Amino acid sequence: MTGTVTLAPLDGAHRVRLDEAAWAGLVAGAPPSALPAWLAPLDGVDAVVVNADPSLQEALDIRGRALVCADIAASAGSTGLLASVWTDGEFVCSIARAVRVDTDSHPEAATALVPGVEISVYPIGSLLDEVMRLVPPTPDEASGVPELIPEEFSIALVRAVRAGDMGLVGPILGDLGLTEVPPAVADLIAEIDGHLLVSVTSRSDSSVSVGSWLKGRRGWIEIARTSTGHIRHVPAGRADVRDLLLSSLTGRLGAELDRRAGGGAP
Repeated sequence: MTGTVTLAPLDGAHRVRLDEAAWAGLVAGAPPSALPAWLAPLDGVDAVVVNADPSLQEALDIRGRALVCADIAASAGSTGLLASVWTDGEFVCSIARAVRVDTDSHPEAATALVPGVEISVYPIGSLLDEVMRLVPPTPDEASGVPELIPEEFSIALVRAVRAGDMGLVGPILGDLGLTEVPPAVADLIAEIDGHLLVSVTSRSDSSVSVGSWLKGRRGWIEIARTSTGHIRHVPAGRADVRDLLLSSLTGRLGAELDRRAGGGAP
């Protein structure tokens, strides 16, 4: 079986959705390091012979000249996704694969990759909207105030509340100067229904910008470790997530474009 894989307009971009056999055929012969491990063809799938049309091949080649890359892992309930996004400053190519989440497994939810991928191509002006398309829906506005708790107390407090050990909860709160469990922390103790992890890198900067959120009862809560050994819990609406991603993506892309304009290596 042979065929040519082409992009077509869909939901505001040009996309193609491939089953696992076609995806395996498209990337046949690619070196193992060419793509993230989760994009390797799944075991037990027989590849079919396919070819990328010129526009799709050009889009896939963006990864080799990318100025900024973003990796996204997200889930809500029993469904999730993994995605990689690459841009050369003019166009963007992203590849996403769905993930099944076993919410009944412990201590952490087990995940399984779903056969098939979606490849999307779009102009740089759509980058943020396309990244947000991958973020599970939550309320637009944040609910609650930020909480800063020493890491060792944060872990101990979660364990004590979940175990119903109120004899330990009281002393921990006392050490923190609190009379009750902070709402942002209480949300996560009561329920964690999803997560979002976004890592952004750029060609000339080896550092990684990471945004991490957990989905509690009332929406996203950004989780960040500080240099002082604290964990910051920041309730975040969808607009807050968007603003943080906008800052990271545009900041890195702007620096790379300035560098290129100044005669830096491509």
